[in-house]
Amino acid sequence: MDFNLEPENRCGYEVSAKLKKIWKTELQILQEIIRVCNKYHLRLTMWAGSMLGGVRHQGFIPWDDDLDVALLREDYEKLVEVADKEFKKPLFFQTALTDSKFFFGYARLRNSETTGMITWNQSSDYNNGIYVDIYVLDGYDDKKANLRRQLQKRDFISQFLNTYYADDTYQSRKPAMVTKLFQSIAHVHPYEYWNKRYTNIITEYNDTATRVSLMTHEEKDIKKYWCSKSDFNEIIKLPFENMEVPILKNYDKILRNFYGNYMEFPPVELRGAWHENLIIFEPDIPYREYLAFRGAQNDK
Repeated sequence: MDFNLEPENRCGYEVSAKLKKIWKTELQILQEIIRVCNKYHLRLTMWAGSMLGGVRHQGFIPWDDDLDVALLREDYEKLVEVADKEFKKPLFFQTALTDSKFFFGYARLRNSETTGMITWNQSSDYNNGIYVDIYVLDGYDDKKANLRRQLQKRDFISQFLNTYYADDTYQSRKPAMVTKLFQSIAHVHPYEYWNKRYTNIITEYNDTATRVSLMTHEEKDIKKYWCSKSDFNEIIKLPFENMEVPILKNYDKILRNFYGNYMEFPPVELRGAWHENLIIFEPDIPYREYLAFRGAQNDK
């Protein structure tokens, strides 16, 4: 991919050469996601900050370091079905069923020859390559009582999934005894059983709700990042860096719901701290090599 890696000033923010390398890796991953979705006629859209970047900056928000896309449940499940044969090494399609150390209800497509390491999960068994988030949107019933009940059930089942493969690297706010208890109960059933239970809960309103949202996320994110299911009926293309990307045609209404006056920049002090202290990026080093090097340094 031809992409300018020189540092530059964008909107008053200094974009470093390293950030440009991170962007290039993510754009290459995104290119593959778009290719596969086009091949199988799956409805894909840029999401959250990446939708904002596409509309406001025709590319990355200058102080951002990741990419987000989203699909409706039915298209997401089709993508999961074809991922293994379509995404070739060094790409890795990471879900709760392909990576035992990864439990989220959505997916990430990672480049295993890079490092984009989540600081709270540094297990060598966990793929920590630079990634693009692939979110799945499910029915959002905004009646407070229904939503709270649904999330309570979801979070209860999540505890079995989170602890199923837990080892010494697992970090929890709960006492170790509680974690062990959930783990013991979890092993009464296969991991796939709990994953199916989880999915059944978050898709509870898919046939009745007119809105869709990130039902895998916290309540505040669900209430913020939603759109109408019918918005997926019209998808357009907009320029994004050196390529074109799919975005819901109704993006203006959606982004106003997400961010209010989305064309207004955040205060200077809030720019440039997107995933600071949360993700370690090394675009030129495979994550396994990075972990081995750091382990050797710690042993000295």
